Amino acid sequence: MTASHPASTSTDDSSFPPGATQGSTRWLVRAEGVNFANTLSDTEDLSIIRGASLALLRIDRFVEAAIARIPGATASLLFSGASQCLVEVRLAAPEASFGAYLERAVADLLRQLRQAGPKADPAHPRAGLDEPFEHLSLVVDAEPHFDADDRAPVVARLEARNRSRQLRDWSLPPPGPVSLADAPDNACDPFDRVRPAQVSIDLPKDKVDMSPALVDVSKRPDGGQRVRVSASTRARRAFGRTQRKAFYGDELAAEGLDAPFPAAVSVTDSLEEIVEKPHPTRRDGSVLPVSLRNKVAVIYADGNAFGKIREHVTLDTFSATLTRHRREFLAEILCWYLGELKGPDWSGFATWNPKAGDEPGVEKALRLETLLWGGDEFIFVVPAWLAVPFVERFLAQSAGWEIEDKALAEAGVSGRLTHSLGVVIANAKTPIRLLRARAQDIADRAKSVGYRDRSTATFEIFESIAPPDVTIAGTRANQYGLGAVPADAREAAQDTVTKALALPGDRFSDLVARIVTLKDGDPAQDLPGFPRSQLYGALRAAQATGSLVTAAADRAVTEHFSEYLGRFGGQKRLTLEALRLPATEADGRGAALDLALLVQLWDYVGLGIGVASDATANEVAA
Repeated sequence: MTASHPASTSTDDSSFPPGATQGSTRWLVRAEGVNFANTLSDTEDLSIIRGASLALLRIDRFVEAAIARIPGATASLLFSGASQCLVEVRLAAPEASFGAYLERAVADLLRQLRQAGPKADPAHPRAGLDEPFEHLSLVVDAEPHFDADDRAPVVARLEARNRSRQLRDWSLPPPGPVSLADAPDNACDPFDRVRPAQVSIDLPKDKVDMSPALVDVSKRPDGGQRVRVSASTRARRAFGRTQRKAFYGDELAAEGLDAPFPAAVSVTDSLEEIVEKPHPTRRDGSVLPVSLRNKVAVIYADGNAFGKIREHVTLDTFSATLTRHRREFLAEILCWYLGELKGPDWSGFATWNPKAGDEPGVEKALRLETLLWGGDEFIFVVPAWLAVPFVERFLAQSAGWEIEDKALAEAGVSGRLTHSLGVVIANAKTPIRLLRARAQDIADRAKSVGYRDRSTATFEIFESIAPPDVTIAGTRANQYGLGAVPADAREAAQDTVTKALALPGDRFSDLVARIVTLKDGDPAQDLPGFPRSQLYGALRAAQATGSLVTAAADRAVTEHFSEYLGRFGGQKRLTLEALRLPATEADGRGAALDLALLVQLWDYVGLGIGVASDATANEVAA
């Protein structure tokens, strides 16, 4: 395939094992979406991101459509997840040139999709593919498969070919020929600021800040904007908008839910819409704290050591098991949301549909977004007030996920499917690409200190409206006083903070319950709520020592609480132990870091929003 399009395939004689006959009836094909910075994270518009993400989730459809163009080739999907897939191809007769045939088939399919555009017509069909594959960077490679029992070496060569192909290919999918008539004044796409703006779409009023050269207001008497954008933005956004509800329906159909969405419910389409009014009230009837009202939570989860498990079980076994568990969790979340809509506190889970004029009959929009799904990872966006109950539900449901296989037992490898979660809470105006990268970084840091055999959740909360402008290491150095630590001990101090902030998945509910009791008290034990002012008093005492990772800081916290409990402990029935939180490490965390974590989570726990919904999947679907 020429370099005129980002999708490419390759095979050559060096791909065959020494002494093997080149002609084979069995081939493996691996495809992967790459260059996400230019095809997925190049915009802040959730519809465009969603469109690219969901298309990547279905990359197997593209590969199978290409293979179907080759006479005598039969495809069987072995694995598909997120942006990757592995397909086995059987041929009617041994063939040494299958790679070349696949290359031509991929090129022809992409050419057809480009000609058809986002909406096919009889003259320009899209081969049954609604996904905007022609605007993604795809690499496709083929290898002969001579040993049916051992795919691992073949897959390893395919992965290497994919990486090599990516490095030699375009990092940005070329837009194709653009005339001055299509893009006057050399105007670029207002969403990605890179591609030429050559086609038009209709947007609600003031959706984005457009330059006058891009807008033709006269065509939208309702005050909206007809805006010129790139063909890539138009295709990805159109697919993302049509899939807002269809994605959930497709995923849940496998779980026996034929109609999980009420007709009058949609989903929000931007971070700002996720936190729009009406704001919910707390369970005691009080208003939501101001600090939470305009904040979203980006929740990233990545599987721990899934690659190691894959080495010992078949790909289809691993993929089928993980997909089933993930769909069960998705069903749980949607039933939770939709079940709450039937109650008086629905505003915590939905807002009035901000696009009611464009979606007649749709009254409410769920405060929920799925930015990544499938494979080892997922990303959800929820309002800040639902972050803790969302994480608690996932950790509780995933606690029993496991692949039981004889090969794993013989190899001494655990089949438990644990995850590292990174949760970033920040103002809804913060760039989504920054929040995604931050959430992934803090999840990876938990793995880097050895937490690859258990589930953990790490929260990072930004109270300021300004987005973070330093690295996580820099942020933590400022927050926990690591600059006061000797230079040769700062790396170890960073690891100490990482371990302290990685909350234990198997005790997360206990941690939440502990904070709720501290905040609200326990009438059964005649225990009142703990005064927040004392938390900040102890924290100031610890900060005065210079660093929160030192024994001096721990002593300052203990002395402050001991003095307070000495005066009021008997009356309030409090102990120092009641102020400590469950930790991932067996020996716990230092008192100062424990306190810092308690202060950080205080506003986000025990709100009484989304505490429990007993609605079952079938009841919601009914």
